Amino acid sequence: MPDFSSNAPTPSPPQQRKAEDRWHHLPFSKMQCLYTIENLLPKEYVQDLGSNPGYVAISNDKSLLFCYWNDGDSQAYAATYALSTGEEISSQSLDNSHTLSLGSNGKIGISNDYYPHQLNVETQEFRLFDSETNPQTNLPNSSVVVCPSELPLAAFWEHIGPRTEIELWDYERGEQCFRYVNTETYQSANSFDPDSNSKELCFSPDGSLLIAKFYFKDEHAHQKAACCLKVWDTFSAELIYETTSNLQPMSGCSQHPQDGFLLYGVTGEQVIIQALLNDKVLFSQTGNAPCHMTLDGQIIAFCTGNSDVEVWNWKQNQKLTTLSNQSEPLLHLEVSQDQEFIITHSQDGRIKIWGVPEKHHEKDPV
Repeated sequence: MPDFSSNAPTPSPPQQRKAEDRWHHLPFSKMQCLYTIENLLPKEYVQDLGSNPGYVAISNDKSLLFCYWNDGDSQAYAATYALSTGEEISSQSLDNSHTLSLGSNGKIGISNDYYPHQLNVETQEFRLFDSETNPQTNLPNSSVVVCPSELPLAAFWEHIGPRTEIELWDYERGEQCFRYVNTETYQSANSFDPDSNSKELCFSPDGSLLIAKFYFKDEHAHQKAACCLKVWDTFSAELIYETTSNLQPMSGCSQHPQDGFLLYGVTGEQVIIQALLNDKVLFSQTGNAPCHMTLDGQIIAFCTGNSDVEVWNWKQNQKLTTLSNQSEPLLHLEVSQDQEFIITHSQDGRIKIWGVPEKHHEKDPV
């Protein structure tokens, strides 16, 4: 197995780490709801697309909130909002439904229908890939994840019954990096739990690893079903790690300066953070999905039983703040990578933008 110790940044001196911890604590302790966005979708689309967007993400390079609706067939709608003001920046009705995933820079969105597209979030502009480098994936109806770093990597995955196929593509060159076909006794969790907040595929923050999670086929009905985790090196296409366990949270992957690659997610009613390549549990706290961790592995936010959001510096085992007054259970929760904003999307169709009022005073808080 390759030595990944070099992937983690060199630990900071103690005094520097203390200063960094204080910097992390202060903004979150002062956070309030700055803006509430309601009626995101024009009335003429609600009957066909529903009031709640199916995909919500933060475009970190321009501090934009991206929302996307689709009917799974022939109609879709996309809109962006400024996190600093809560105002709509752009919106557009689209002719076809797509399955999207944004990189952390927010400029890459891949639609994995029969004609893959690239999406510019700022302009809401879809365009076909260059026909000479168009990824000819064999999985036209699959789901997709995009690498959060600048590496131009996208992974397509599809499951039919017990068969799961995964393809990793360089979408700039239009080259397939590797293809994995699973015909073992494992099955993708999403095939029997479509409402799960747990992901089945994700990249490490630096794009060097691709991580896939499978459940045992004959135990899929159980809440704590045993599952299999597989990890590939995206550069060599080697399967470098595989483990089976009853404890496999996977809402995402982060990279902590001292603890390296981390998996995080919810297992049962516990928010878990564990080391990726040895399954050591580093943090456990009562909570519910959705949850979100910053890519640097410093801050984790998750729901409580009453739909409040708790924000923790998990390394210090310290709760930084609680975001209250959520009207309905949450569908999506995300912390911006600059840690200035948190967005919450609830079942009543409202999206709240949380931040520090004195930093963002363009409009009065809602």
